[in-house]
Amino acid sequence: MVRGAKPSVGKLRSAKPPKLMSAQRKNPSAETGTAARIENNGSKCNGKVKFDFCNRCSLYGIALVAAEIYDSDFCLHGPHGCMQSVQEAYAVQNREYDYHQTGMTHKETIFGGENLLTTTLVEALHPYEKAGPKFVVTSCAPEIIGDDSDKIYNLINEQLPVVKVGGGFQGNHYWGINQSLLALVKKFADPYPFRDPTLVNLIANVGLSRQWRGDVWELKRCLDQLGIQTNIIVCNNVLDDLKLISNAALTILANPEIGELAAQYLRDAFDIPYVCSPLGLPLGLRGTEEWLRQVAEVLEIDKKRTDEVLLQEEGDVRLKLKIGLCNMVFTEKVTVSKKIPVAIIAEEIVAYSWARFVYEEMEMLPVLLGLTTISDLNKTPELKTWMESSNLQCKILNQPDQDELRKAFHETQPEFIIGSSLNKEIGEQLGINGFLHIAYPNYDYVTINEHPFLGYKGLLHASESILNALD
Repeated sequence: MVRGAKPSVGKLRSAKPPKLMSAQRKNPSAETGTAARIENNGSKCNGKVKFDFCNRCSLYGIALVAAEIYDSDFCLHGPHGCMQSVQEAYAVQNREYDYHQTGMTHKETIFGGENLLTTTLVEALHPYEKAGPKFVVTSCAPEIIGDDSDKIYNLINEQLPVVKVGGGFQGNHYWGINQSLLALVKKFADPYPFRDPTLVNLIANVGLSRQWRGDVWELKRCLDQLGIQTNIIVCNNVLDDLKLISNAALTILANPEIGELAAQYLRDAFDIPYVCSPLGLPLGLRGTEEWLRQVAEVLEIDKKRTDEVLLQEEGDVRLKLKIGLCNMVFTEKVTVSKKIPVAIIAEEIVAYSWARFVYEEMEMLPVLLGLTTISDLNKTPELKTWMESSNLQCKILNQPDQDELRKAFHETQPEFIIGSSLNKEIGEQLGINGFLHIAYPNYDYVTINEHPFLGYKGLLHASESILNALD
């Protein structure tokens, strides 16, 4: 769906399927913006406060973005313990880090930490000789006691590549990612752009799955086939990449939940429209084709060329699948996978996208969806229509904790799980060994080669991974 400027540019089976529990869904229509739709780490359910194991604090999300920019630096105003989230994010992204922190103690918590922040910023920025941006971030403690961090940040020389991002209790790591992307765009987008009709911004689903970089490179390859130049934000970036953002003719969201605030700013400030896949993710044959056709239409790429590219890409996929059917093991695995009950636990749009893919294209049967975030499905109209018209008898849980998931696994009896390391752990305890890792957190899977799950090559890898994970 285009938004904004001128579009010219184990063996347990349920005896009977569970009823759809759509009444559990929250209504996001009264909220606006991605940040407003995202719940905090602690959420209240039926009067009981529970902890969300799938979401981290905003500092983690901010650091995920910072880690993807070459030679970036980090300055944190908060206690020493808050730095753990930053260090973990850099480690997850396999990046070295350089940082400064105020290291607030009980003294600053009582009497205020503004003087300590000033001293730390002087040490961090005089002189500032790094090539990348300096992220200055505030954690919960100084916000609670009322430190006026903005007053001090506003004294910093505007010529320095400083990115100011609020942290603390304002949201979880999704919120941190979105706020960081917005702050980067505001700070570095060229105010006097030269519009390139063949250039697009592709905002990555940074750090949200083990294969996210592979997904981004595959989506870029697909766009290359249409003659589109891609400026990826953020993935292995240098500062100059960020300055090109306002030159693009279109902004594309790889994941509708990530980057919308930045895309809206580019639309309002530079008249750059943005799109996200009407089916949620460009996943599978149908999802990838819908996504590419949408991009091609907005950029007014010749329909004949688009048809030729899609025919070639889909032909290559079907040829490899046909060759696979000549393999006895492959055929046996495909037979076993059909109608096998599957549980999917991920962000709402991601979970629905995977449900559509495994149901339509692999003939698996989704019996449980655990939604770790709540989104606005109006952003993905075709996915919403599919969910309403598929007659899928599927139990849906909104932001479930571990006990709720364990109980739901007993009720729905899936034989395959698609989700995170947390979900794999519960599955193994219940004797469910079939598993595919697609979501955060990951603490038991090594990724060296970054194979995708999105796009055409991603379809092959996703299908291969599911079949190989079957008993």
